[in-house]
Amino acid sequence: MSGEAMVFNTDGDPIHGMNGSTDLADQLTIVSSGLTGGFSEARRVEYIIPAAERKAGVAHYYIEASCNEMFGQAGPDGERYYPLSSADLVVLNQEAWRLMYDFDAIHQVYNTLPDDSPLAMRAMWVANEIMNVFQEGKLESIAPCRKVAETILGEDWEKQIASESTKAEKQKGSLWGVGHWYVCAARWPKHFLTFAAILTRHGSGRSR
Repeated sequence: MSGEAMVFNTDGDPIHGMNGSTDLADQLTIVSSGLTGGFSEARRVEYIIPAAERKAGVAHYYIEASCNEMFGQAGPDGERYYPLSSADLVVLNQEAWRLMYDFDAIHQVYNTLPDDSPLAMRAMWVANEIMNVFQEGKLESIAPCRKVAETILGEDWEKQIASESTKAEKQKGSLWGVGHWYVCAARWPKHFLTFAAILTRHGSGRSR
């Protein structure tokens, strides 16, 4: 997917935003080749079907797609195209999926911190070591890769988070949806609504 999109249920409620664009630096590079999309941390093109609907075996959605990049219709080229390359229903290898996000998190560590940061340099080494350990086509290499990732993420970090999440279920609190404006779901240009405001309108969250 290139451009952006919003997943709606059949009642018209927005339930998931998608973004095939990249951050501005990547986007400027990609624009020169006439393409949008990319694989930076800004990319978000997956929607996980809820367990209840998977169990039912039937689910209906509407997906509104927009022909624009992260920051609107940018670039000097007027002949712009935003193709939908694929739309697949898949069952993922969960450990491989988790390794992808392990690697992405570590990438963000060394990509965000200053170049001379000891943690950034260690994160870069860990990312490189994961690539050394990984063997294409061999699923048994995934677990060792995830063990290497714990060098940055922390030993048994998933178990710790799961334990803390169990405790969190017993605590009371408020959930606030803040940010990520999504103009395409509003009646542009007459109205200008944030994604959080749209969720508020449908009773799915609050924003300020």
